[in-house]
Amino acid sequence: MTEFTEEWIRLNNFKFAMSNEVARLPETELDRKLIDRQLPPFVQASYPDKKDINILDIGCNEGYAMEKFSELGYTNVQGITIEKEEWDKCKAKDLKVHLMDYNFNQVMNNYFHIVWMRQSLQFSHMPFYTMLELNRMMKINGWAYIEVPHSANQHKYYATLHPDNYRLFMIRAGFEVVQYDSYELSSGDEKENHVFFALNKRRNVTLPDATA
Repeated sequence: MTEFTEEWIRLNNFKFAMSNEVARLPETELDRKLIDRQLPPFVQASYPDKKDINILDIGCNEGYAMEKFSELGYTNVQGITIEKEEWDKCKAKDLKVHLMDYNFNQVMNNYFHIVWMRQSLQFSHMPFYTMLELNRMMKINGWAYIEVPHSANQHKYYATLHPDNYRLFMIRAGFEVVQYDSYELSSGDEKENHVFFALNKRRNVTLPDATA
């Protein structure tokens, strides 16, 4: 019989509580326009000719980015979401999507050539661990696109970090930050800044075995 320590129970309770705090952001026309602008040049600069590479959309929402990859001729595209409603909508489109927490997933090691993670990392309460999971899932020299709101925005999820903190976690997790840039969204007097990173996995980084 498995014995659960008090520390394990507290951590599991925290994991459950945080999973209930993830805010669902419905896919908007603006999201689709930004994906149309950002995704094609990213994937075509990464793997322009290899259409059978393995691609993962983390926090895939209703599946628009997955559809975009398919439109560009990429045939092995999968998604992850923690939201049942999003999972249902993706399934209705015959997209290959998994209902799971990306920090605690069953994805195999060294499998994906490309990870697309738009407007999702800011909801992780363990962003360094998240980056280590990306490292585990991705192939050496694989590419990742990560986009988050800037921490200076007035309306943001409270776990959002400054871009410099994210960049430090990315580097420590074995990635080279090949490109880092930002863009501004405005509506009337309201303005928001968002940042994106293009990453290349340079080395494998694994956690030590605590049971050894």
